[in-house]
Amino acid sequence: MNQHKFYWSLVGGMLLPIIQFQTDTSLFDPTFQTSAGVLNWNLGDASDNVNANDFSHLYPTLDLKTVKVYKGTTSGSNAITSVDLYQDGIVGTLDISSLNSLTTFYVHYNSSLNTIINPCTSSNISRYVVSYCDLIGTLDISGLTGMYSNFVASSNPKLNYILNPNINASTFMDYQAYSCGLMGTLDLRGLTGLGGSIQLYSNPSLNTILNSDSSKYYTTYDVNGCGLTGILDISSLIGGIGTFTYNTNASLNNVLHPICSSGTSLYQGHNCDLTGTLDLSPMSNISSAIYLYNNPKLQNVIFPTINKSFLIIQMQDCSLTTTCIDNILGKLDDWYTSNSPTTDLAVNLSGGSSDKPSVDGSTHIAHLQTIFSGAGKPLTITVN
Repeated sequence: MNQHKFYWSLVGGMLLPIIQFQTDTSLFDPTFQTSAGVLNWNLGDASDNVNANDFSHLYPTLDLKTVKVYKGTTSGSNAITSVDLYQDGIVGTLDISSLNSLTTFYVHYNSSLNTIINPCTSSNISRYVVSYCDLIGTLDISGLTGMYSNFVASSNPKLNYILNPNINASTFMDYQAYSCGLMGTLDLRGLTGLGGSIQLYSNPSLNTILNSDSSKYYTTYDVNGCGLTGILDISSLIGGIGTFTYNTNASLNNVLHPICSSGTSLYQGHNCDLTGTLDLSPMSNISSAIYLYNNPKLQNVIFPTINKSFLIIQMQDCSLTTTCIDNILGKLDDWYTSNSPTTDLAVNLSGGSSDKPSVDGSTHIAHLQTIFSGAGKPLTITVN
């Protein structure tokens, strides 16, 4: 009797695997963790079954093999707490629907993995990483109600939709789905504890993002190079955003900002279709760098009262009115009159159909030049 048949006769003849999947790799090195006990593996070739949770196996050929994972000395599927199949050549579908006790799940860099069938309920999953695969269509994680901390599904160019769970995780700090094929609407409203970093850039068919109500601070909110249309509403993100990037969305007309006092040090909205008035005043601590150039329909940008220094304001090739230009120059003048500059400053409000500053605006420019010259710091202000 061969080894694996003898083994399963010995423990009661249970021949049904906990999970099974296909691989076409030469070096197979999975790492699983269990609450107790050791799993048994049929590796789909002529080799003996392996009793281990962490091992390496060298296949003699690159043909397709079916790997079957049996419970071994564990209590079964609920004993598996961690799955790591990083770069293990997984092909087709990976069904983990029976693994309700997962805390971490890593299957990134499996370039032929097309579908993942997830559990309908879950324990607290701190990391779910499926980037750089070949996921196709919809990734349904709606059952992972215990997920928190890190979700990474980036660089899956055929992934069109993500169905998110409804959770209130206090430490959900990273949501990445950049460079995918996301389409239509991405609904994040169920992730009420989301904060930290959200990176959705380079999804040119993503039209709408529905944001959650969150008081968490976002270090990064990056949706550049998408296909956002109409209005991007981030007004519910009252914890603030450190780096906010939504440039190169050619049909995006406006952004609704949250009322918050957390600092925003980089604001990029250039190369869009911003139209009329963009109101930045709810973000009271915006500073350092603003890039809004090449928005030819943008006429007015309402700044908050400036209370931090800037390095660069690029708003060239817009259609700024004289009133808008005067107000921006006036607020800069008010700040630097009371706060001597410690860095250089470059402001560009020229080009496009923008107006010239009025006499008052020109007076602000002259005064700013005097202030920066006295402080020995470079100042460049460019207007029409």
